[in-house]
Amino acid sequence: MGEMGVDDFGAGKVMAVATMCQRHARLPRSCEICIAGCPVDALEPRAHTLFTADRCLKCGACMSMCPMSALGATRQNVQETTRRLLEATLKTRELVLTCQRTRYLVRAEAAAAGGAAGAAGTPGGGAAAGGVAGADGADGETETDAAATNNTPTSDAQLLDSAEADGILHSVACLAMLSAPIWFALLNEAEITPLERIGVLLPAGQCAKCPVNAKNNIEALIDAAISTAENWTQTSVELYGSAAELPRKADASLLEFLRAPTEPDRREALTGVFRGLKNAWDELGRRDNQALLAVQRERSRRDAYKRTQLGKSLEEQRRSSTLPRSIIVPSRYQLVDALGRNPAHAGDVRLNVSTTDAARCTLCGNCVDACPLHARRIVEPDDKGDEGDAGAGAAAAADAGASAGAAADGAGAEAGGNDAGTTGSIDGPRVVCEEIYCVGCDACREVCETGACQLTTISAERFLL
Repeated sequence: MGEMGVDDFGAGKVMAVATMCQRHARLPRSCEICIAGCPVDALEPRAHTLFTADRCLKCGACMSMCPMSALGATRQNVQETTRRLLEATLKTRELVLTCQRTRYLVRAEAAAAGGAAGAAGTPGGGAAAGGVAGADGADGETETDAAATNNTPTSDAQLLDSAEADGILHSVACLAMLSAPIWFALLNEAEITPLERIGVLLPAGQCAKCPVNAKNNIEALIDAAISTAENWTQTSVELYGSAAELPRKADASLLEFLRAPTEPDRREALTGVFRGLKNAWDELGRRDNQALLAVQRERSRRDAYKRTQLGKSLEEQRRSSTLPRSIIVPSRYQLVDALGRNPAHAGDVRLNVSTTDAARCTLCGNCVDACPLHARRIVEPDDKGDEGDAGAGAAAAADAGASAGAAADGAGAEAGGNDAGTTGSIDGPRVVCEEIYCVGCDACREVCETGACQLTTISAERFLL
């Protein structure tokens, strides 16, 4: 194992799920998104899977690049990281994320500063602490001694530790491992949890010098994911350039006041202490209430996806012996699950999904076979199993009519209804696509010989019941 934050960023060994990787699908594709994006070219294609070379930095950036979520890691996989961060939103008003590189550099700088201070205090290295005390007597307390007595964080490393202990600061292997749906899931919690703001601790220019950014693509990857989530939620992620800028707990001011080394005005001191104690008491009561609310919210959020079309679709698939078992990739599940908890921003979430032009479709079934997520299928007009389904039947018929009308009106940029389904004529059998599963991977368009398979932009409002 390498040094954390230098040549090992903590995500663990990256592995590909062969059944999800498009290179090893039923109809293999020459996808090289993760291979080209890896900063050290550690992902090597093999006969039946992707091989991870020892030079892998374990940053996890490749996991957010893959549209199929086919890559995972042994120590920090995306699902576990998302669960941990969502749990944190129930317990804090400020949530700040940082990477292993930042933690390493902050601690390395603190260690270097401590070494320099120690060297300055040795004979011949300047005025020693003991020499100062000897000259000034009992009043010659050094700044270091005062800080130790005061227990107030003074260095960036101490501030970092304090923020982590308070549940404010959370680290991931690399911020690039967090995709737009994850950032959306976090920002989307602000209106339904105690969470008030989300931030990123990332000193300016640090990414440019990071080994993960060897191909100069990581900064753009992080920016694209955060910017997309900000646009979807109409909120912003705070940026912190140093540990000194990190938010502190609400009752920190009282502790600092009680530990202040100077003698304040007694009347103001008494008033300040009582005010501080009241605030601290209120804070404790608030935390108790938050703990109870956190348990209640955690219970309700477990089944959040059931309040969306995904829950309905999965239930219908479970009950049916004929419907294919569609696959929901983790990134889409995180998005849909977040909408189930708080649908307020569904209208701002725009996604590219597949649709089929019935006028061009020959019902050859190539797109159905090529879809790695089993989101496409051929349905009959009287297919009773489709009615009310999130991805077919009557919904597809409504979608086709809405899309045709939109095209006639010159709108045609976005399909309507409940499913990307079919556009054009809907008489007879037709190919429909369950858009809640579709990630716009383009596999269907690559095998369609007539150009019937197309991509369209939809609003995530269509994922809601």
